Amino acid sequence: GRVFSYADKYSALRGNTLYLKKDSGKEDNFNGYDLIAFDLETESETWIAERIHSMFMGKDEIYFLRDIPTKKDIAEPQKMLYKYDLKSKETTLLSKGNNPYYDVLPIDGNVFFTDFNEFSEDSKKPNLFMAKGDGSGTKKLYSNVDEVVSDGERIAVVISNKKGSNIDFVDGHGKKLGKISVPQTHVSVFLSGDECIVWSWQNRSVNYYKLNK
Repeated sequence: GRVFSYADKYSALRGNTLYLKKDSGKEDNFNGYDLIAFDLETESETWIAERIHSMFMGKDEIYFLRDIPTKKDIAEPQKMLYKYDLKSKETTLLSKGNNPYYDVLPIDGNVFFTDFNEFSEDSKKPNLFMAKGDGSGTKKLYSNVDEVVSDGERIAVVISNKKGSNIDFVDGHGKKLGKISVPQTHVSVFLSGDECIVWSWQNRSVNYYKLNK
């Protein structure tokens, strides 16, 4: 097979087209890549966007991040989230004020992300936002979250306290579907529909739960 020297973990295959980041060759500390579509049959490249940091594949769209240097903290640039629609070939700015972290979760045309609070000086836990896919704005759904996971159709939001952890199930439009509570305070969650598996870091146990609606 063909070896792509410029492909990293941020790439996705759709049919005969590979979407990926390519080193732009420009000296840019924050956005050193172009977003391209590579046709595996013709081996031709189609340029989509420049000066991006990372990309994530949705159903019929690509989400990508750009880092904008700020005077306040040159080491932590502001992050801007965009959507590129594969059908219309239009690019939409979804968020420029919430500082998305490097991973985003696209569901039902909207996109969920946490901010950079976890790495701030005061070490606050991150907030969870939903950016509407039409570019009409963002909405903060939760504060001080410990973990956010997705099965591609919904997300599970984990918030721990001294007594245990609450796990909220949320659909692709930000609507809360229900929740479960577990006695462990330090957990990792694996989500599938109305069910989830909770791994406890405290007693090394695995527990199965079903959503209480």
